[in-house]
Order: sequence, then structure tokens, then C-alpha cells
Amino acid sequence: MTMFHQNLKTMNDEQLSKLKDQYTELIVDGLDHKDMYRIVFDYLRSEMDSVNEEELRAEIVDFYDEETYQGLIEE
Repeated sequence: MTMFHQNLKTMNDEQLSKLKDQYTELIVDGLDHKDMYRIVFDYLRSEMDSVNEEELRAEIVDFYDEETYQGLIEE
């Protein structure tokens, strides 16, 4: 173990959460728009893996409309 690791003190939950937020901001600030788009796309797409056809249709109609849903399934 390096000296750095030996000198680490344990953070409380609030401090650790703040560190995570700050590190996340650092990462996001370093992304270009293409990387950010890909991350958002991948996240949203993975969330859709847990919904069935009926749930997906209802979500599309709720957020957009029936016409949009019909257009998507006809493509």
C-alpha cells in the first residue's frame, strides 16, 4: 500500500456524495457532445430493456402521441 492510501481518512456519506458529484462534473466537463450523446443514448436504451411492448407504447403515447407511435412502428 502506498503512503497516499495509508493517509486516507474515512469520509462521511455527505462528504463522499459531494466528492462523487464533483468528480462526475469533472468527467462531464471533459466530454464532447458526441460522447455525451452516446452516453445518454446508451443509458436510455438500457432502461428500455426492462419494459414490455405495452409499457413502451403507453410511454410513447404519453410523451408524444398515438401518431408518433404509429410512425415509429411503421419505419
